[in-house]
Amino acid sequence: MLSVNGSAVASERNSQGFVRIDRTWKPGDIVRLHLPMTARLELGRDAAQGAPFDGTHRATSVTIPEENSTRGVPYASVSYGPLLFALPIADTVDANTPDPSARWKFALDVQDPNLTVERTAMPAKWDWPLAPPLTLRANAVEVAWNPDPKSPRLPLLPADSRQAVEQVTLVPYGCTKFRISMFPVTAEPEVQPSAIRRILFLGNSITLHGPNAEIGWPGNWGMAASSEDKDYVHLVTGAIARHTGSRPQIMVRNIADFERNYATYDVDLQMKDLFAFDPDLVVLAIGENVPALDSEESQTQFQTGVMSILRCALAKRHPLIVVRSCFWASAAKDQALKQACQEAGGIFVDVGSLGADAANAARSERSFSHDGVAGHPGDKGMQALADAIVHAVLQPQEKEKR
Repeated sequence: MLSVNGSAVASERNSQGFVRIDRTWKPGDIVRLHLPMTARLELGRDAAQGAPFDGTHRATSVTIPEENSTRGVPYASVSYGPLLFALPIADTVDANTPDPSARWKFALDVQDPNLTVERTAMPAKWDWPLAPPLTLRANAVEVAWNPDPKSPRLPLLPADSRQAVEQVTLVPYGCTKFRISMFPVTAEPEVQPSAIRRILFLGNSITLHGPNAEIGWPGNWGMAASSEDKDYVHLVTGAIARHTGSRPQIMVRNIADFERNYATYDVDLQMKDLFAFDPDLVVLAIGENVPALDSEESQTQFQTGVMSILRCALAKRHPLIVVRSCFWASAAKDQALKQACQEAGGIFVDVGSLGADAANAARSERSFSHDGVAGHPGDKGMQALADAIVHAVLQPQEKEKR
């Protein structure tokens, strides 16, 4: 608020942010500018690469993420007016060593931060400012977080918001030596099955394959269902529609390119339109086109790639996530898929037994000119896949009713 001699002045900022007061001035006029300060929580994504700042002053490339970008990991910061606040970590008798018993592994409760401002009188002498006259209190939950001291990183995914909430005290950033100012965040509540309105299906040819005369495949749906309405994607969609009372929108994408190039595939760039769809349910059904994982390194790389997909799926909120094992069981691939799914809090569906049953292959229902197409799930196999996925999605709600 702007006032002159105690009276408010109507003001409008120009394009540079300046306000012009055009009047006849006289000695003794008093101009007051009141800048109200409010506590606020801001969200962002940390897409930093490489080692942390080591104190060396050098040119550093900074990339501003695009709006709605999924690149990087989520964080929250707290400000009050121009002041950035941080969780202080006390030092020990050695002023250059943080207290190892200090509690600092917290995620801010971004759904209900409950920010409150606390003020005390300014001390006559302020020796060391870990107890400043201005502090903020915020809701937080304790998280399992063990960053590498040489290359610290925020947790890849939001924290479970169902844990006990407690209040932490934050102080102005400049009042601290050791501190946390970029906090992990809590996750949105998981979408309930009854609220599914959009479904994202990510898979390979079992999920979607366009016509290909060379292999005798005429369809534009999941290979090798006899018609579109009999592939697992549309069977799942129909079952969810019956459960919710309205037919969900779907987006279906064949991501076989990811399977073949999981170690170098830029998920954030190549799949950004998929996650902009903002699905309530994500069904990830991949693995069959992944080359054999014959080393620990390749298995780790594949799991990391899958985690990149799931991290992007959780970038905005908390959709239901279903990860399906390989239709043709593969111990190494299925283990990587399962571990990534568990880390993301998803539902893992093991369908290896379905692929082992010859009756589920399309060749058991009709003849094909190409063995690869014939080996894909037929109508019976597609129905079995759909049943397994639908059961996994709806089972938690059925348990709650019982």
